[in-house]
Formats: sequence, C-alpha cells, structure tokens
Amino acid sequence: QDFDTDLRGSWRYTTTPGAPPASLALRAKGDFNAFTLSVDGNAPAPLRLRLVLKDGRLPNWTFDASSEQFLSESLGLPADAPWAFDVHASGQGGRAQLRGRVVRDGLAVGIEPSRLRLDAGVITLEPLLLTLAQGPLRVDGTLAMEGEDPRFDVRVGSTGLRLQPATTAPGAETVIARGELKIAGRW
Repeated sequence: QDFDTDLRGSWRYTTTPGAPPASLALRAKGDFNAFTLSVDGNAPAPLRLRLVLKDGRLPNWTFDASSEQFLSESLGLPADAPWAFDVHASGQGGRAQLRGRVVRDGLAVGIEPSRLRLDAGVITLEPLLLTLAQGPLRVDGTLAMEGEDPRFDVRVGSTGLRLQPATTAPGAETVIARGELKIAGRW
C-alpha cells in the first residue's frame, strides 16, 4: 500500500534536420515515504528537474530546476523566447521556501530567499522578494485561485527602483521610484 514505484523512460525529438535532437530521460523511484522524480536532458542546453518527497502524509519536499537555455520548440511546443533558470524550493506540505533566478527575453529576475504558502486554493506570498536590474521588489499578499470567490489582495513595493529614461535627449534623467502599490479585486 506504499505505492512502490520504479519507472524509467526516455524521449528524443528532432525539430531541424541536422540539429542535435532534444532528449529527456525520466526516472521515478520510491514509495509513499521516499520518492524521487527526475527529468534530465537537453532542450537544447542541459535541462534538469528534480522533485524529492519524504515522509508521506505531510511530505517534506525539495524541487530543483535548471537550464541555461530552454527552447520550448525543442520539445515540439510552440516557439517562444529562450528561457534560462536556476530555481530551488523546499518545504513541508503547502509551505515553501524559494530562491533562484529566471531569465527570458532580456529580463532577468532574481528570487531572493522567499516564502510562499498554498492552503485550500489560496497562495500567500510571505513575502516574495525579487531582484530586477532596476532594483529590489517585494510582493506580499494573497491570491485565491479556486472556489466561488476567486480574489487577489497584493502589495508590491520597492525601496528604490532605478528607471532609466526612454530617450537619450539632453536633460533626461534617471528616476528613483520608492513606495508601495496595493492591488485588490476579483478575478
């Protein structure tokens, strides 16, 4: 009754003749009390995803994902801008600690050590701390995604975002933005 599992699989996909194929190797091993799911491959750069669950009923878990260049079209999906990411999360049940970085289309977002919680369809940011090229950003609040009353109540703030002028005209200056924005409503 512990759902003992040992599953392996592999997949290769060629999008362009002569180009190296994308490849994924899947491994799922363990049982209800200790389970590891891993995906390793190339799409086109090395791609690594790892989920480890321990302690069954209210599991302790870790999740790691990384790639220096992930192209969705490598896996036969619609073309999109390249992604790079290195994300690490751990937690127990619906509580998570998160850190890492995500880059897409020239936008780099650092995720400083942050806490999130998922409980009964409600995500609580406790807070989510982000680093942009322009400066730090703090996001906290709740997002209720399910049920009869989906809603959001979020605060976004910064101690100093450096906003560069969109023009090179003489006299254009960098703006330093500080403050907090509260956003609330229903989906």
